[in-house]
Amino acid sequence: MFKVTVLVLVCFGMAAADFSDDFESFSPGDDISSSPSWDKAPVGGDAVVIEQSGNNCVNAVFSDSSFIGYVCTAAGIWKNGSVAMDFSPSGAGSFSNVYARLNPVSSDAYAAGLTVFMGTLTYQYIAYIKSEGNYEVLYSGMGPQISPGEWANVKLQVEGADPVTLTLYINGEQAAQAVDTNYLLQEGICGFALYYEGDEPSILMDNFEVIANPLSLAETSFGALKAMFR
Repeated sequence: MFKVTVLVLVCFGMAAADFSDDFESFSPGDDISSSPSWDKAPVGGDAVVIEQSGNNCVNAVFSDSSFIGYVCTAAGIWKNGSVAMDFSPSGAGSFSNVYARLNPVSSDAYAAGLTVFMGTLTYQYIAYIKSEGNYEVLYSGMGPQISPGEWANVKLQVEGADPVTLTLYINGEQAAQAVDTNYLLQEGICGFALYYEGDEPSILMDNFEVIANPLSLAETSFGALKAMFR
């Protein structure tokens, strides 16, 4: 799926906060990392704002990479809550994910998303992403049909410590749930990641939203991190 590594960068006081971004504050052509709310991989493609039908959205520009990854720094570090984003993918082999509880030490994370595998047909999934780039699928099944130009909202809700309950919502409806009793990732950071295999796809994004329950002082005392991807 995709590889994730973490570069530790101490940024104290990065407590959890609800956050949403419809990208209307950007100008077309801006990389969203021009805002302090976002940080991106030093290696990989870019998320660039475009105007579509009078509204801003974000276009995936892969360039010479098959991966794009961004951290939502504005949402801080959190444990229980949800992360969601609208995706409009077109092209077989594309993966559109939101992720949560990216671990500050191991760089493991939980992810949920959609992959287009043929025409308008998609799979939906919940996965545990390992630091070395491998992953374990905790759930997979048929997703919604998405025609070119159509959008789907993907939301991952994460609750609990042992076990951890992961719930996937598609377009506001519960689509699947997985219970993790093995990896038990705790507080971490969130964002979105894109990947493709085969021909380069078209992926648009919009309306990123995090609803997070604040952590205690003890839970946030280790400081904050920026996540970097490869």
